Parts: sequence; structure tokens; C-alpha cells
Amino acid sequence: MGKNNRGKSYEKYLDWNKYKRVVKLSTTPGKEEFVKVTKIVVSSVFVVGLIGYILFLLMDLIPM
Repeated sequence: MGKNNRGKSYEKYLDWNKYKRVVKLSTTPGKEEFVKVTKIVVSSVFVVGLIGYILFLLMDLIPM
């Protein structure tokens, strides 16, 4: 009953408009924001790696 007869190309056009709007609103990060995000990512990778290494040592030291 409420079916759209315009087809899939019109639906793709509507999706493209959504993405285009998001890209227009987004901006490139400034140097300060980039440095903050980089520090957070690097520290998170370090923490996850440290946890993995500790688990590896525990598994290696505890005999089965």
C-alpha cells in the first residue's frame, strides 16, 4: 500500500545525500586534537599489549 515506486536508484540517491551531509559537517582535526587522540590510542594499545604479555607469562609459568 505505501510502497515507493521510484526504485532503488532513488533510494541510493537519498543515502548519498545523508553521507554528503555528514562529510560537509565534519572537519579535519586540529593539531591539538590529533595529538590527544594519538596519545589515547597509543596508550590503549600499550595497555592491551601489556595485559596480553602478562597473561602469556602467567600461562607459561603455571604448569598444566
